[in-house]
Amino acid sequence: YRTKHDRLLHEKRKEKHVKHVEWACGFSATKFDTTLEAVKHTVIPTSHCAVYYYASLSDIRSILRQGIPLGDKAQGIFFTEHHPHQLSIMEKSIFRSVEAFVVCSLPEH
Repeated sequence: YRTKHDRLLHEKRKEKHVKHVEWACGFSATKFDTTLEAVKHTVIPTSHCAVYYYASLSDIRSILRQGIPLGDKAQGIFFTEHHPHQLSIMEKSIFRSVEAFVVCSLPEH
């Protein structure tokens, strides 16, 4: 970017593509399920599936501006189809933090 202003304009444009941000710290498992199902039915195309990427809240804020970083070992990005209260022990060990998450839409095939 030529200037800081150019970079800020670029980030603003990228943030416009974020469909919805939900502050859900106090959600129960049932509330998570109903909210995430509503997102799936209203935002995710039928040809796609909803997947989750977990990280710290500060990392998620950065991800919303800059995208999901490639892992340290360059093995790709790990997503899960599991809601926060459904994560397995293995999934919890793969993600550096499960404090927050983003829902992404990926093609089914």
